[in-house]
Amino acid sequence: MDKVPTINDIIDSFPEVPAAIQGEPTYATIKTLRDTLKNNASSVDTVFGGGLHGHLGLVLPPHIYNMFVPPTHAGNSWIDPVDPGFIPAMNPMWTQEQRQQRQEEHKQVRYCWKLCYAVDQALKKQVTKSVEPMYLRAIEHAHMKFNHLRTRDMLHHLFNTYGKIYPNELAQNDLNFRKDWDPTSPFELLIAQIEGAHEFATDAGQPYSPQQLVTNAYNIVYRTGVYIQDCEDWDELPRNQKTWNRFKQHFTRAQAKFRKKQTAKHAGYFSWLMENQLGEQCRKIEEAANTIITASTARSDDMSTLSATQAAFSAKTDKFEETIAALRKELDELKKAQKKPKYERGKDHGSYCWSHGFLVHPDHNGFTCRRPKPGHIKEATRENTMGGSQVGKPANM
Repeated sequence: MDKVPTINDIIDSFPEVPAAIQGEPTYATIKTLRDTLKNNASSVDTVFGGGLHGHLGLVLPPHIYNMFVPPTHAGNSWIDPVDPGFIPAMNPMWTQEQRQQRQEEHKQVRYCWKLCYAVDQALKKQVTKSVEPMYLRAIEHAHMKFNHLRTRDMLHHLFNTYGKIYPNELAQNDLNFRKDWDPTSPFELLIAQIEGAHEFATDAGQPYSPQQLVTNAYNIVYRTGVYIQDCEDWDELPRNQKTWNRFKQHFTRAQAKFRKKQTAKHAGYFSWLMENQLGEQCRKIEEAANTIITASTARSDDMSTLSATQAAFSAKTDKFEETIAALRKELDELKKAQKKPKYERGKDHGSYCWSHGFLVHPDHNGFTCRRPKPGHIKEATRENTMGGSQVGKPANM
């Protein structure tokens, strides 16, 4: 079994360094710190909590972890590990082979526990470096410092003491929780809307229940009028299977089917357009050809008339080729228009980003922002900017 990394080695392996919080912490700065710690904790593998999400359970309370982490198997729940002791318990009746196997299992369990303990210490060290000491003094033990706490306990203290959320902010969050969703936009935006609002409400001490998450999201999807059959399929599921994670999986697949149908519908429209317009041109050419045959039969001795008709036919054929080229060009432009909606930089398109303000792309918001500034708040909206950028704010707001 490999040696457990040191605390400093673990910190060096983390993908992010928390930003220093200057002065008294606020909800926004504490949330940014927690997001960084979640990313760092998840980056260190472990067998605990299902084995797929690293040490995320050290940052999230177990009931939150177990609600949002997708189910894998019966052991996916996060339970804080305990020290198995230096010596494994042995049955006197065991064979030598059984004893050796038990010792190997004990070594693995103890290694995982020691690694988990070290990761927690590394995360707590990042908290103490990010937050000024005076704001942690109330939970600091005179002799043990912070060794009697876990990372999530320190975060709970910070949120409970300094991350004040006011009633009007909670009311606005509830509106965000229930607002309609555009079914042509990625389903992930609805997931972010629901989970972001839930996190905010949880931090305020008024979390939504798992049933409220599912029921609210279901109503939002149903109101779009697009996923009626998928909603009926969901209704048929047993109640104990209607979990939030199952909901996300179910309607992610539903949107994939919807987009596939929309693509086929557009392709069918373009085919119909080409078929009808080209068919009309072919009909005109056929009429011209019949004119030539008639003229050739009735006046075979009149070469001048035949030549004139042939010239007219040739002219019509040239015109047909020009029309075909024009239609193909128009079809290409229609396809490009479908793929790349027109976007005018520097204009208000109805979206908002905490870091960049109101003059952003329609798909640009706090959750999709690719260049967030320090302290970036994903949940900020046009109606509640949470102290974010005011660039381009409409005069009537």
